[in-house]
Amino acid sequence: MVEWNVRYNLLRTYSRLMAVVYALFTVMLGRTVEGCQPFIVQMALVSAFYLLMGCYNDRNAPARVFYAFLAMGISSLFFFPLLLLMPLMWVVLILNMRMLSGRALMASVLGYAVPYWVGLGLWCCNVDVIAQLQTLGAEHTFGWQIDFMSWTPLQLMTLGFMLLSAVLGMIHYLRQRFSDKSFVRLMYYCFLTGWVFCIVALCVMPHHFAFFAQMMAVFVAPLVAHLFTHTYTRWTNLLFKLWLIALLSILAYSLWTV
Repeated sequence: MVEWNVRYNLLRTYSRLMAVVYALFTVMLGRTVEGCQPFIVQMALVSAFYLLMGCYNDRNAPARVFYAFLAMGISSLFFFPLLLLMPLMWVVLILNMRMLSGRALMASVLGYAVPYWVGLGLWCCNVDVIAQLQTLGAEHTFGWQIDFMSWTPLQLMTLGFMLLSAVLGMIHYLRQRFSDKSFVRLMYYCFLTGWVFCIVALCVMPHHFAFFAQMMAVFVAPLVAHLFTHTYTRWTNLLFKLWLIALLSILAYSLWTV
C-alpha cells in the first residue's frame, strides 16, 4: 500500500496516510475474522491491483497481467467465490488501463488457471487436492444463503464505520477529482467500483463477511486517505478527530468483548 502512493502518486503529496488507514481497517476487522484465509485474499488483492496499475502505458503489460491474475488464482484456492472478481479486473484492464488486447486477455486467463493446472496434475498423481486445501482452511462454496442474523454487533459496527468512511471519501473525491491527473482519476474510479462490488457481494453472501470486508478495506483506504490528506478546513479537521475517536472506540469495544 505504501508503494501504491509512492510509485503511482495516488495522493498529490508525500503521505503515508493511505497505508496507515489500510492498516487501521485491517486491525479493526481482525477481531471479526477467524483464521488467516481472509488476510491471504486481501494481500493477493493488493498485489494484483498494484501490478495492474503498472500496466498503464507499459509494453511489457501482458507479463504484469499474468502475475496479477496468478495472485488472484492462488488466493481463489482459499476462497473460490473470488472468481466473481475476474470481470471487475477485466473492466479495469479495458477501461482504466486501456489494455484491450488479445495478449492481455490470454495472459489473464492463463495466470488465473495456473494453480488449477497444478492441482489437476497433482490429482492425476493420486493426490487428494481437496483434502490438502481443506487442511489449510480453504473455502470452496459460494453458498447463496442470505442470512444477516449471523452478523455480530462488532461486525455491524465495523462495516457501518467503513461504509460511512467510504461515503465521505467518495463525496470528497467526486468534488475534487479534477485536481488529479487522468491516471489517478481512473484508479479512483476503479476503487469506487471495487467498493460497490464488495457491498453487493456482502448483500448476496453475508456469511462470507470476513473475506469481503477485508477486500473492502483495500478499496476504501485510498478514498479516506484522499479526504483527510487534501482537506485543511476547520470542519474537516474536526471530522478527522471524530473519525479517529470512533475508530479507537470500535477497537476498544472489540478488545473488551474478547
